[in-house]
Amino acid sequence: MNDFRRAVFTNCSVDSFSIFGENEKDDSVVVSDFSLGQLVFEPFTKNRGLLDFQEVGIPKGGALRIIRTDLGTTNFILCKFQDAILDFSSSKLTEIFVADTDFPEIVHSGGGIDHVQAQLAFGQFSTAFQRQGDTVRALEYQSREISAHFEQLSFFPSGFRSFSFTKVSLWLNKWSNDFGRNWGRGIAFTFASGVIFYLLLLWSANGLQLFFKRGCTGNLVASFLKFMNPLRFFETESLFKINADKPYLTPSPCSYIVDFISRIIIAYGFYQTIQAFRRFGRKP
Repeated sequence: MNDFRRAVFTNCSVDSFSIFGENEKDDSVVVSDFSLGQLVFEPFTKNRGLLDFQEVGIPKGGALRIIRTDLGTTNFILCKFQDAILDFSSSKLTEIFVADTDFPEIVHSGGGIDHVQAQLAFGQFSTAFQRQGDTVRALEYQSREISAHFEQLSFFPSGFRSFSFTKVSLWLNKWSNDFGRNWGRGIAFTFASGVIFYLLLLWSANGLQLFFKRGCTGNLVASFLKFMNPLRFFETESLFKINADKPYLTPSPCSYIVDFISRIIIAYGFYQTIQAFRRFGRKP
């Protein structure tokens, strides 16, 4: 690349386009309106100049390979990479400019899916989008980064005596709102958790048989709606008081434990739903 100052490639379709080695500060490569089978940076040790990719597409089955590369000042504008395979390994992306360009959701390295490299790649993509003011994509790639971190962790990293609470926290985050991306999942998580713990509460109070008694359905529904409010008073027996001084069920000691845990889970579900709902109102 040191034999020229500027190279322009436009309106073409090729199987593979590779860049490797080094370039100088005043050197530039412009690639526009291209269809590529694969785009390869391997190993491109230092980009001191400018690499400019505009309206470049890689179809499904193609590959974007960024291997041990410092992309430096590289522009990806109106590029379509989301259907390609992203083969990424130990590369620097912090200075790139990205506009209206999406990257694959799965990262490969060494022939297989690599969650460690995915976390590194998506974290840098998120930073790049955030720096450019693209909050929507910055949040999306931040969620992908956290998802990759979750996948690389283990519940028991060093045997059964070691337990990862971080993995549990991320597991709950995944299933409650998909790492902040899905408020509908938050509603489903909260409602499902409420139903499960309500049934456990009825079981602990010997109240499951009420489902089969005529005239009890209304009371059970009313109690469930009260149960779903985590801010109610800590009087479990009051759940089973419907227009009466005496509850129609008597809680057992186990009932109080179930009620206490359910408050935490339901409150967490509401919180996660709100966090996902206001996703675009917060910074990544």
